[in-house]
Amino acid sequence: MPVALDQMAAMQDQDTLRPVSFHQATKVSATDTPTIYEAYIYPDWCFGSVPHGGHLFSIVTKAVRLHCQKNPKTKHLVDSISSNISYLRPTKLGSVQIHVDDLRTSPAFSTYRAALYQEHPPNSGQYTRHCLEAIITQGSVALEQRSKSLTLPPPETSSRSPPPTRDGWGVLELQKTGIPFYRHKPRYQQLFPPNTNLRQQQYEHPIWGPSIRENWFRADENWTPDHLPYLVDLFGPVHMNYAEGSHHWHPTLNISLELKKLPPTDAGWEWLHGRMDLRECRNSRQVLDVVISDEEGEVVALARHVNFLVPMQRYQGAGKTGGKGKGDSKL
Repeated sequence: MPVALDQMAAMQDQDTLRPVSFHQATKVSATDTPTIYEAYIYPDWCFGSVPHGGHLFSIVTKAVRLHCQKNPKTKHLVDSISSNISYLRPTKLGSVQIHVDDLRTSPAFSTYRAALYQEHPPNSGQYTRHCLEAIITQGSVALEQRSKSLTLPPPETSSRSPPPTRDGWGVLELQKTGIPFYRHKPRYQQLFPPNTNLRQQQYEHPIWGPSIRENWFRADENWTPDHLPYLVDLFGPVHMNYAEGSHHWHPTLNISLELKKLPPTDAGWEWLHGRMDLRECRNSRQVLDVVISDEEGEVVALARHVNFLVPMQRYQGAGKTGGKGKGDSKL
């Protein structure tokens, strides 16, 4: 989601009290209307003043799960096993509504349409600003594991090997970069491969080059499936590893996410390994694949991002425009 660099710099003077937890920041409540749910976007979980796309994704999946659990026939479908979300307009701080519609319900899999809205005009009480749209399929990974469903052996590729150990991996201390990233960042530890030059703006992978991001991630409240939509959107932008892309922002067109494995206990995962590959960047549209694995090397989630690269100054100008219809589109 877009924000100009000068806007980020202006955030340095903001209060840096300990931010709300992920659980609180993604809390979803039912309303008197059976298909409408409410949530709140906190400033702690923003990039500058713009909500993080993965954070919004997590809120929407929670709303769908709550909706699913209200139906006795589908309340056991607790996992968002397949999701596709499209970002239509920038989202702002404050209250949001999530509208959830049943597309297909069954005991094994149920599919829902979810749309996130904000007030327009502000303080009007009319939630008519359509910010994002998602199609989400609910299932139960635990029930799948207990069934006699077909499982084939994985292909023999290097990507199936266990992730590297964390020995010698470096920690990026964001407070030393001079850019006020998300205020919740102190809650997370992000490790980079050995010999990564963290003093440069471009954190090129020391082995695989500029088109790969690879990190170990740890959260102080442990990772759960609820965190995964946020986690797959937590990597640094790959295109900024290239000089020609370093002055471009990357609004998200859509993200697809598949859940492959549950944590071994309700406590979640302490560490998760992530790898992002730039599959293609052509005509300013890039495709990124993400694999999230646990410490045993088993795949936890797969994701694909589609982003559009736009010069930074375009957003600096867009943020200053006013009037009806201006600044409404992310692209």
